[in-house]
Amino acid sequence: MARRYLWRRKTVHEAPVTVAEGGPPGGRRAPVTVELLGGDGFEIAVTGAGATVGHYLAALEGVPALTGWSAAPCRTCCRCCRGRIPLTVMDLKPLFRATDAGRGVKALPAFLARHAWVSVRGRAVDVTLRTDEDGYCVFLDRSGGLCRIYPARPLVCRTYFCLPQGPGARKLRAALVNAGMDELVRRWLAAALALRIPPVVHEAEEPSLRLADWPPTVFGGRRDPRRVYLRELVSPALWDLLYRGHPDGT
Repeated sequence: MARRYLWRRKTVHEAPVTVAEGGPPGGRRAPVTVELLGGDGFEIAVTGAGATVGHYLAALEGVPALTGWSAAPCRTCCRCCRGRIPLTVMDLKPLFRATDAGRGVKALPAFLARHAWVSVRGRAVDVTLRTDEDGYCVFLDRSGGLCRIYPARPLVCRTYFCLPQGPGARKLRAALVNAGMDELVRRWLAAALALRIPPVVHEAEEPSLRLADWPPTVFGGRRDPRRVYLRELVSPALWDLLYRGHPDGT
């Protein structure tokens, strides 16, 4: 049973006024673009039916230049590094490298045991980064307000900006994190079975864990985000909200 997660949402009253991103060289438009929303917010638009998670992440790299957002003031705040920081299957490889968790089937249990927090309530599972006694991420250098593993930071951190976001941007980010964690939980249970060890659990209340309750997601067998298609990831309603198709249907 896949658990769904609630996200705190900001209300945005402004309407989109400017299409943010032109296409790549040659005149072809990018499959995912960023639109300016009012003065400083943004919305996501999917302009190609073949758009992937990789296209989405590449489009987000243009948000700071479009909106004028800078991470510099965040060093005196760090509120986004406090509280629940969910993990996804996309985070595993970079985090393993950054923390010397190793490789192969043993790497996931080793990383979760040392750097994560796994909470189980019945059949619902939540996997997050571990926090310190004050609730801040263990990888945050609080003296300088900087992330110690910034190049390997999780998906939820890479896709966060302290800016208003349109409904499509918010819902797409939530769908991506939800599906990514569902696949992470499936691999966590599969690794425990393969190693014949109990799954790593830090907190549990009437746990009921079965691999059969966690079927493969859109991430199953796809390690490259450029092979994970947004249309397979999101609901039909969310696709209709995001899609601004080309006249030729591509």
